[in-house]
Amino acid sequence: MKDTHRIFFIATLACQLCLQACAQPSTNIATEVKIYPIIQVFVGWNPQDANYYEFHQNNYKFYKHAPFPEMLSSAQDPAGNWGNPADGLQLSLRFRHGEYLLGEPVNAVVILRNVAASSRRIILCQDEEEFEYVLHQGTNTVITKYPPNRPRLDTPLPYKLEPNTETVQVIYLNRHCDLKQPGQYSLELQRTIHASDGYGPTNIISGTATFEIVKEYSPAETAARNLEAEEWKKIQGTNQPVFLPSKRN
Repeated sequence: MKDTHRIFFIATLACQLCLQACAQPSTNIATEVKIYPIIQVFVGWNPQDANYYEFHQNNYKFYKHAPFPEMLSSAQDPAGNWGNPADGLQLSLRFRHGEYLLGEPVNAVVILRNVAASSRRIILCQDEEEFEYVLHQGTNTVITKYPPNRPRLDTPLPYKLEPNTETVQVIYLNRHCDLKQPGQYSLELQRTIHASDGYGPTNIISGTATFEIVKEYSPAETAARNLEAEEWKKIQGTNQPVFLPSKRN
């Protein structure tokens, strides 16, 4: 009987230890967050928004700050409006604000990411006419597309986009789309790039990003913009007052 009790005790203890082990979080599961560093910010026509991304890029690169959403995977960046990967490339489209005053510059932030395992030689430039713009307002859809043989606004240069890195371009949307009416808008972008095998084109399409043209900011938008302005003022180390209009006549 003693042997039987001893065996029962050992078996019970083993079961308890097993249950405790199963209840503990596994340390073998990979929890590393995948980061896509920004290696280039194209200022274009909008230096203010570009400076925002250059600041975060430098903070991550030189000061080892935590990455911000634009540098995370598309699954971890739900506000990024990432399109599906195409030939190892992925395109994101977003707006830093939800509302813009009628006549205010509307800046679209476009991120081009290399999700492939090898580097990619592509043409990177500040020519906003590289993109096709598909703008929706209500039941209306307007497509703005530029011919490939147009006069260029810059000098296109081959660029080596390393694996798991990305570039940021800020686009002045008012130059390409009619935004003269208040209301809800949505936008998709498409860009054609030479395929990785050197034959034919690759069409990269973003997700759909939305914004609103208003005559007066909502209280929530006013609060968000004032908070952003105060934070940016602290970042720049200045005590100059920041004024943000709430409406435009």
